[in-house]
Amino acid sequence: RDHVGRHILRALTNTIEEPPLKQEVGLMSPCGFCGHAGVPECTITITVPSSGAPTWETKCIYKHTFRYGSADSGSKNKPCRNLPLKCELC
Repeated sequence: RDHVGRHILRALTNTIEEPPLKQEVGLMSPCGFCGHAGVPECTITITVPSSGAPTWETKCIYKHTFRYGSADSGSKNKPCRNLPLKCELC
């Protein structure tokens, strides 16, 4: 998430990547695991229970597991806090 998150931020701020990426990052809601946009498999479904941490599911082939609690606080080795969030508008 940290690595792809940097590519997403660079794409959104029109910062040139050196060396250039093999494939451009999608600009409309890019996937945090692969950077693609508009791919149905990359849709993330988030479930927020009344108690306990949220859970998530995606079929992105680059997904990897993480827990909200540890990802939300970050650490020295993994400072990224790029968490999927449930949209309060939907």
